[in-house]
Amino acid sequence: MEYLKFAVNTLIQYTDESYLPAQKGPLSDYGSYNWNDNKYYYTVVDYPECYRSPLLTVILFGNDRSRKMGSNLEFYIKKERFYSTEYYYQPSKMTKVEQNTTASEEGSENKESGSLDQIISVFKTIFGSPKEKASISPKLAEPVIKKEEKPARPELYPEFWDQIPEAYIQLLMQGKMDLVMKFAYGNVSAHPKYKDLLQKTDAEMMVVLFNKSYEYPQNFGMDALYEKQEELKQNEGFVVKLLVCESKEARNWSVTTINNNVGNFLDSTDFIMYLMLNSRKESDEFINDLLQKVSLSEEKQKILLGKVIIQLLSLENTEGNNTVAESAAKKLRITSLAHFSSIGWEIIAQLLTSSLNNNSFLASEILLSKSEKYPLAEIPVSVIELLLNNTNETIRTNGIRILKQRPEEEICKNWPQLLELLSSGYQDVVECIFR
Repeated sequence: MEYLKFAVNTLIQYTDESYLPAQKGPLSDYGSYNWNDNKYYYTVVDYPECYRSPLLTVILFGNDRSRKMGSNLEFYIKKERFYSTEYYYQPSKMTKVEQNTTASEEGSENKESGSLDQIISVFKTIFGSPKEKASISPKLAEPVIKKEEKPARPELYPEFWDQIPEAYIQLLMQGKMDLVMKFAYGNVSAHPKYKDLLQKTDAEMMVVLFNKSYEYPQNFGMDALYEKQEELKQNEGFVVKLLVCESKEARNWSVTTINNNVGNFLDSTDFIMYLMLNSRKESDEFINDLLQKVSLSEEKQKILLGKVIIQLLSLENTEGNNTVAESAAKKLRITSLAHFSSIGWEIIAQLLTSSLNNNSFLASEILLSKSEKYPLAEIPVSVIELLLNNTNETIRTNGIRILKQRPEEEICKNWPQLLELLSSGYQDVVECIFR
């Protein structure tokens, strides 16, 4: 339906930065002086929320007849006249002008209200209305049954919205203004097909909803989660994603779900891999406690290590992914440290040359582990150089530790390469070379 496409695409463009709260204030802080009574007069305007957003107001409040549009395209509820002996507006010193509306004022109000009607009329010309498009078929006369009238909904074309309630869900998924999402959740949760809509909301959509920092998308997500929770409790990846999402209620659901079936969850290398690759300040203590309880066979530990490395090598170089890589390396020390030394040089080389910078952190941890089991001469100086030139201080520290463990004769043999590091921009590296 064309109107809904237009309305949804318009509403998802608005952000909280463009939101203006309802307010009341004078057109000017300075009064207009009346020489006849020696008083200052002020016009005080009652503005509704988002009074400077014409399209949003027409879409969300087009049926609200209390809103009028001024010639400056700003919306107001009413205008009142006040007087005072003070030339500067002070609410406590204002007296309301009690008088009948003059013909000119009434004409002005009607004209401004009419300008809003003209805009709505243009909308109806372009988009029509369901009543106009519905075919009219003769019906037998039926007894008139009086029904209790529901209060009129403020949005323009409520019947269009109700025909395609999925549009509300799109606003919850993509909206960036709290007011828009409040409108969407209020209407979709009151829709007669709400339970069907919840059933159609899949795990992927819920993760998006729970990662929005807004109340209404999270509320809708929780409604859908409780509707389908028995099925979703078996989805390991989903359970972990909720453990690190924005919604506190969803995180608590995840913690409860894991605790109620902790043995089965911790027996799955996929579940543990998801724990490795996800992190959130509020959940990290719980995740680390879980990892301490992991008791995998030797074979499963190797499988887990391999799965995590494959995932890390597939990540793009972003700030978030670099945080994930460093966190995953630390978690792997808890579950799979004993197998670090068995990682081949080819894998280490891939980690060191990976586009994701902090994959070098895991490589440095593996090299440290190797240095405790194998002759340090096996670690090429060029590899140590890569660690010492890394922007991550922890990775450089690991490189320094490996270099310090290297036999003196090996250092002398590779002195020309190490001399180049004296021009390093990192003080810790330069100090290490001098020592």
